[in-house]
Amino acid sequence: MFDNISFKLENFSKERFYKLVTKHIGANVNSITYAKSQRGGKRYINWENLRIEFYPHSKQLWIKNSIHKFYNTHILNWGAYNHNTFTLANFNETVLFLCNTLDCYPNDLKLFGHFEFGLNIIVNQKPFSIISRFDSIVTTASNPFYVMPNEYGKPIEKRCDFTNYAVKFYDKGKQAQVKGKILRYEFVCKNIEQTRKIFGKLGNEQITLQDLLNVENWHKCYDKLISVFGSIRKTPFADNLSPLEYASVKAYTDTVFMEDHKKILSNKNEYKKVFAECKEVYQTVIQREGTCFVELKEKFKQTFESLILEKNKIRNVSIELKLQFATN
Repeated sequence: MFDNISFKLENFSKERFYKLVTKHIGANVNSITYAKSQRGGKRYINWENLRIEFYPHSKQLWIKNSIHKFYNTHILNWGAYNHNTFTLANFNETVLFLCNTLDCYPNDLKLFGHFEFGLNIIVNQKPFSIISRFDSIVTTASNPFYVMPNEYGKPIEKRCDFTNYAVKFYDKGKQAQVKGKILRYEFVCKNIEQTRKIFGKLGNEQITLQDLLNVENWHKCYDKLISVFGSIRKTPFADNLSPLEYASVKAYTDTVFMEDHKKILSNKNEYKKVFAECKEVYQTVIQREGTCFVELKEKFKQTFESLILEKNKIRNVSIELKLQFATN
């Protein structure tokens, strides 16, 4: 579920940084890159796919990128992929590994920037044939989805951006260059304020990896995904739709069409009536049993439930670390 995370560890000394580089990352100190223009002499190095940044002046260690991919690469020795599932138990194991390596506790690792979470599901048709039918997200206003360019060929992704977050759908199989019809649905928090909002944190309350180990917060992320999915205007497949139903649905989901219709119909009440009729048809069609989007929602639910199922494998990271640190 969790993917790209930015988190930091404070009061991190130069000695600990060099130990991390040489002992755990297994690199020579000459591999460290120095940003001379940065006040305090920022230093950075890659740990598998993770970006490690050290700020000697403020004694902060920043870690960024896909925690899921790091688990597959460094802990499983499976490769730099993240198209499979990443369960709560997997995340639990990853946090324990990081804390052991960095000599810290989960609540010492504080989120500060981008935070991405989502679900990978197997679909029956080409993922982009579904993705192409996501038109816009309606909140207080309507924001359109845009097709994102793909330098390697045909488009595989659509994205809808807001000030503090973004919503993405893409063909995960093609992105990871693996076989299978894998659709990825992802919510991107662009800043810590948006993450706090999802977790119900107040003011400047810290969010740490300890919070991400809490299954209740996994449920909050899932609830956000489902809530946003319900706000998406989607063009259904034409199968089993009458011409009138399809025309009404398309009129409702196509914002350009509706704006033009508003200009054509000089009477505002007439426009409202047409819009309400189209909306009613849309809501009936989109919730019809057996349709693609109803099936997608069910697959999201099944996938999420599988991620938090292995409760017997979830270890109390803080207690284990206390025992380990006490014996060292």
